[in-house]
Amino acid sequence: MTHQPPHYPYNGRMNLNLFAEAIAICKLRKGFDPSTWQPQAPLYASIVDPHGRTLICLESATLGKAADILSQTSWRCFQIDAVMDFDTVGIMAEFSSLLAKADIPLMAVCSFETDYLLVQDQHLENSMRVFRAAGHQVQIQTAESR
Repeated sequence: MTHQPPHYPYNGRMNLNLFAEAIAICKLRKGFDPSTWQPQAPLYASIVDPHGRTLICLESATLGKAADILSQTSWRCFQIDAVMDFDTVGIMAEFSSLLAKADIPLMAVCSFETDYLLVQDQHLENSMRVFRAAGHQVQIQTAESR
């Protein structure tokens, strides 16, 4: 049975799923054909801007790609366990301010239905403490539990 996150009006308390797998943030080198490499879920984002193409994917997907990508590894990903309407206000502000007050850098990625918060591995334990102290629930999400 597939887990269906709840629809929220935001009430100040959220459930976060922490992906068990490490995440990499990558920049494709000029001339690399991205169609030859398509990382898979649980998280795969591709952002194209004037500076190039950035991919966010499982760290394991970057193995053997060092010649084609610049990679920042050892990131961890929290998924907000909620389907949010585009009118929902304050969720990213809540989490980014909690992490900022704890001096924890954040990379945020949003999908059509929810938000993702990426922190470097060295900040993982402190991030979980900060989120829990603010009343949020954190659960480790393995491939089997998705």
